[in-house]
Amino acid sequence: MFLSLLDDHWKTGIDRGQLFEAGDSACKQMRAGQKMALIAMLADGEVQPDGSVHASGDKLGEAANFIHAAASAYCPDQLTGVN
Repeated sequence: MFLSLLDDHWKTGIDRGQLFEAGDSACKQMRAGQKMALIAMLADGEVQPDGSVHASGDKLGEAANFIHAAASAYCPDQLTGVN
């Protein structure tokens, strides 16, 4: 399920085993309350003093795709409030 939800960006040149590990790690970070730090890391951005993430729109979209795929597959409890 995880791989099928990922955009091609994540599937190109990245080992599947590493993707699975990264998805599991993403869930651990989300459960630890580090969602904004996770978004910033995946989007090559920075968490701002107000708690928002500053990054390019394309990178934020890629990060959102990865986080949604990871949460859907490994930690659906983290999808609270997402439609």
